[in-house]
Amino acid sequence: MDLMVKSEVTIIITQRERFSYTQTSLESLYEHTGIPFELIYVDGNSPPHIKKYLLEKSQEKGFELIRREEFLAPNQARNLALVKV
Repeated sequence: MDLMVKSEVTIIITQRERFSYTQTSLESLYEHTGIPFELIYVDGNSPPHIKKYLLEKSQEKGFELIRREEFLAPNQARNLALVKV
């Protein structure tokens, strides 16, 4: 019987003012994290090319993407994700 095991670790990524590091940091997370994890990525009004990248990666990797069309204060972004954990 196949049992689906849910990860005990959830990582939340929130953006700050530097969208240019989005791809590098996401790729680094997957490359250097050896334990199973769930990922929730909070995107607060990133530019169109970053928005597209995150949507594609969320579908490819299976992480949850929370998108808002306005910039978010760090605490706002964290709170959006924390209710999902």
